Amino acid sequence: MKVAALVVTYNKLDLLKECLQALFNQTHPLNHIIVIDNASEQTTQDYLTVLSQQGRINYVRLPRNIGGAGGFNAGLKTFIKHTQDDFAWIMDDDTIPTKTALEKMLSKTDKLTHLGFLCSNVKWTNGEPSAMNIPTLAKNWTGALDEDVVAVKAASFVSCMVARTAVIKVGYPITDFFIWGDDVEYTNRVSKYFNCYLVNKSVVIHKMAENKSVNIALENNPKRIARYYYSFRNRHFTARHKGFETSAYEFLFVLNSVRRVLFGKNSHRLMKLKVIFKGTMAGLSFNPKIEQVDLSDLKD
Repeated sequence: MKVAALVVTYNKLDLLKECLQALFNQTHPLNHIIVIDNASEQTTQDYLTVLSQQGRINYVRLPRNIGGAGGFNAGLKTFIKHTQDDFAWIMDDDTIPTKTALEKMLSKTDKLTHLGFLCSNVKWTNGEPSAMNIPTLAKNWTGALDEDVVAVKAASFVSCMVARTAVIKVGYPITDFFIWGDDVEYTNRVSKYFNCYLVNKSVVIHKMAENKSVNIALENNPKRIARYYYSFRNRHFTARHKGFETSAYEFLFVLNSVRRVLFGKNSHRLMKLKVIFKGTMAGLSFNPKIEQVDLSDLKD
């Protein structure tokens, strides 16, 4: 099986270097390493240009920052148009795979059928589970436990290996999501048609500054509060397209977020409530286009 790693980066040069070195050191060699640069600063561009000139990576620099969602969209288009690889191994620039992370995932590909994606066991820097990257279990999650994998229906883009056949079937991530929720929407789309699994022994480290999930009530940095607009808007879009039960759950999630902001120990309450309201209302009418694969882009 041939695999292309797909890394999206934006102004995290030190972590990007560590991520790429971990990819170079994989026990199973990668066929391609695609790096999508969301218009980072000059130092990142210079570093990636050198690696590209050495033939170590496929470097794509975007003219502006279109968010992680746009970066993964551009990356999967590059994967489809410019490689014939079987899988795209997707990750952020602060993802540090252990040496055998890819090998452990690939060891399952001949034992599991009709694969859509495989995802890794994501840990934080202290070895605890990464709170932002816990996958959603499938209803039949116990179905493949004998293979030391767990069936899932959604996962994050922190070490998610998507099959080429799945990309061709369901299309690309939604660029208009910008940040947050694009991975959940996309992997839900894939798992609707394919079998998807968490591979427990494939381990990566997610080097976030703090080990916490996306939770506006816990956000203490006023400069980051506005970005939660995308979380509420995008969650609502995904819930709308999954049916009444998920939409009802999303409504309860919004109410609980309001409750935690009002009565929890947190600051900037008014700012947070405005963001929740704006994001939720935007999600009622947000209807971005899902781009399908242009079959003329497929390499012979």
